[in-house]
Amino acid sequence: MEYPRISKNINKIESVLQDQTSVLLFNARLHYSITRDKKQFYKAVDTVEKNWICPELERFLEKTQGEGIIVWGCGHDGKETKRVLDLCGHPPAFFCDRDTDKVGSRVEGVEVISFDSLVKKYSHYSVVIGSGAYKREMYRDLVSNNFPEQNILNPRYNHLQARTEKKQYFDVFKPDENEIFVDVGAYLGETIWDFVQWTDRNYLKIIAMEPSEERCRHIAASCKERGLKNVYVKAFAAWEKEDRLFFKEDKAGSRVEQNKQDNGNVVKAIDMDNIIQNDPVTFIKMDIEGGELKALKGAGMVIKRERPKLAISLYHKPEDIIELPLYLLELVPEYKFYIRHYRSDICETVLYAYV
Repeated sequence: MEYPRISKNINKIESVLQDQTSVLLFNARLHYSITRDKKQFYKAVDTVEKNWICPELERFLEKTQGEGIIVWGCGHDGKETKRVLDLCGHPPAFFCDRDTDKVGSRVEGVEVISFDSLVKKYSHYSVVIGSGAYKREMYRDLVSNNFPEQNILNPRYNHLQARTEKKQYFDVFKPDENEIFVDVGAYLGETIWDFVQWTDRNYLKIIAMEPSEERCRHIAASCKERGLKNVYVKAFAAWEKEDRLFFKEDKAGSRVEQNKQDNGNVVKAIDMDNIIQNDPVTFIKMDIEGGELKALKGAGMVIKRERPKLAISLYHKPEDIIELPLYLLELVPEYKFYIRHYRSDICETVLYAYV
């Protein structure tokens, strides 16, 4: 895409952003998609978001007996861990690293100590492991050196992550009467429950789309347990047309692929126009790990006809920051946009659209 056209498209999107937060995050996301410079993106996020929570950290701090916090590992994941600790008001006292060249230095203003010092002098501290690649080995090393297990936090993901206190997908719009909600990428159904609470159970219908039949059974059972009515769970991947795709399971973000995956299962895909048909849909949420544009193309008739509120993930692909808003404006030129960000790292940016 030539520069004049890119510039024109950027200006077109910016012209329908509804507040300064959206403009700031749009430009930060655009800059990151080109440069992959996290620091500039974080600077923008920290300008607009001040209140962060990390449930994993809070649960750990309730049981640990440590006098302070040490982050083991001062590489990428360790620095991300420090960022979360700082955001949540628990800055680390030290980094720890086995690299003797780093010991005695300061990383992001924090002193680096050796592993020997950690286990011999600082066993009364709490350790947060800051390495996704070696987390199991690091945990075993601490335990084998008699470091108190209750003082070790081995994060679920590669590094500790925090989120804002705002409710993702539901903090921009107010609910209307008789909402018909489509949850595309329903996973285990948490967003369905958020929607129900958002509407105070005053909704007309919920359609959940999730490729995994096992997860669909879980969603159906969970909804039944909570007494939810008019919830229709569809075991399909949302796509631009009816197809068969490969579904790759990944705790960091399961997704469909057109090409065969070594550990992927074949799943049925379908366009949302086919699923929704004549339902007067009022709200579509979509988070499908990079398949958003394909799925939106498969929902083109419904979006043109009903002009629903939209909450669309805007971070899976570098080009999404331009392509997704532009496509929505092609469908409905009257759409106005908000952009919000919900996590301490570069994931969970959401584009909101409404008429």
